[in-house]
Amino acid sequence: MSYLVAAVLGVIQGLTEFLPVSSTAHLLIAGRLVGYEDPAFTVMIQSGSMLAILWLYRVKIAGVVRGLPSDPSARHFALMLVIAVVPALLAGALLGDYVQTVLYESVRVIAGAFIVGGLVMLVVERFRPVPTVMEAEHTPIVRAFGVGVCQVLALVPGVSRSGATIVGGMLMRLDRPAAAEFSFFLAMPTMAAAFG
Repeated sequence: MSYLVAAVLGVIQGLTEFLPVSSTAHLLIAGRLVGYEDPAFTVMIQSGSMLAILWLYRVKIAGVVRGLPSDPSARHFALMLVIAVVPALLAGALLGDYVQTVLYESVRVIAGAFIVGGLVMLVVERFRPVPTVMEAEHTPIVRAFGVGVCQVLALVPGVSRSGATIVGGMLMRLDRPAAAEFSFFLAMPTMAAAFG
């Protein structure tokens, strides 16, 4: 792989990771266009996004880690993320081979997921329930699990992980900024599990 191709793919990853579009699908399509297809590179390049999220929320993360022994809100925050990541871990373990060998190879699946995902975001944005949770760290455990179930949809290439979790958060009555922040928090254990 040339440095130019790596740089182009890195720019695509950087531009798409923090938008509710599938960065993985964009990398897969771009890789095919430039004649470079390596799923391992696609996963590894996303580690930069994980580091950016860790840096962005470093103060919050450090506070939660320090508070785990004594602070109930820190324990709630940690439990909320653990519960939310479980559905994706289970689905990945059960469906990972199918996703990698069948879905990742289908441009039609990716294109269809782009279209359906965009339509779902528009519908939820227009008809979402009235939010009752204004801060991500106050998300009830049951609603966190609901967001985690929505994250499972991101196993389909073309479905944005952040888009699925933000939409899921809004459906679980999180305010839009709270849903976006919850999505970023949830990215950390999800990516860590994918790399582990």
